[in-house]
Amino acid sequence: MNVNYQLAKLKVKEVIKDSAKRPFLFVYPDTKLLEITTFLAIGPEIYVDGVVVVTEESHNGKKIQIPVGMIGGRNVLRYMLESTFDPKEDVFSTVTASQIMVEITQSDLVELESSLRKVIDIFQRTRFAIVPVMSTLKEDNASKPVIIGTLTIRDFLPLIVDKKIHFNHGGNEGIINQISSPIVSVSGDISIKDAISIMVNKGIRNIGIRNYDQKYGDEYESEGNMKKSSKMAYIVNDRKIMEFLLSHNRRAKSNPIFNSVSDLDTLQIPTMRSNITILEAAQYLMDIKNQFLVLEGNEYIVTPWDLIMKTAGNSNGRDIL
Repeated sequence: MNVNYQLAKLKVKEVIKDSAKRPFLFVYPDTKLLEITTFLAIGPEIYVDGVVVVTEESHNGKKIQIPVGMIGGRNVLRYMLESTFDPKEDVFSTVTASQIMVEITQSDLVELESSLRKVIDIFQRTRFAIVPVMSTLKEDNASKPVIIGTLTIRDFLPLIVDKKIHFNHGGNEGIINQISSPIVSVSGDISIKDAISIMVNKGIRNIGIRNYDQKYGDEYESEGNMKKSSKMAYIVNDRKIMEFLLSHNRRAKSNPIFNSVSDLDTLQIPTMRSNITILEAAQYLMDIKNQFLVLEGNEYIVTPWDLIMKTAGNSNGRDIL
């Protein structure tokens, strides 16, 4: 049984078994950037892959939410590149969701009876790792779609662990380095703005920071390419950048994105053997504290997006939420 057939057979409702009790995070069009960025930066206690922007209506005395847009880390980072960070104007208190969101269309939504194949297709097309799940509300002989939850890329990890999804190319014993991505790495003295630019332009969320070995001097290649002798010291990601921009340390600086990435809180490199299986990787990444894993040698990274989209989704794309 191939992966496409398995995904077409499985339904959204089998992942969201109790949709009425499944919380989802949403904001309104006038929600300020400060609140949105806080949601996206915090983890692992509150770990979200994106927020849904909704409008609200009343129905039989109850409020219902209608999705109109989506916001992920890349939307925030892209705005940061365009912002002048005028110290006289706090963009986090003035910019709203409606200014940075990507509008949702009907084709970006799924229902409980939708197949997981459709969910994967939406991930691949929108490049968001989150999809709103809808239900139909009957009202005066008319139907109104309302959001009841969201499905994320991480919701597919338990399906691998529970062996509801199997892979043909080596099965669940497939070698993980077949779907890993090369780590994009830079020097520790690069600016936060340049790091954001790399993330946005290359469609990645994690950047490796290397330590230069001074004894090699000018032997390093031009244009920022480093010799193999330089060592990967740690990783920074979009969440750590957003966390810094929200911090008191940032507010004390007039142009915070020109600071060095060394000012950011860093992530240790969780190195795992290069012959780890897809099943073992899924088990590891199911823990929300584990945002990625790095294969031994510190040259390749695996994220939930890699694991799902390069197997079930057959995608060569990066994790560009």
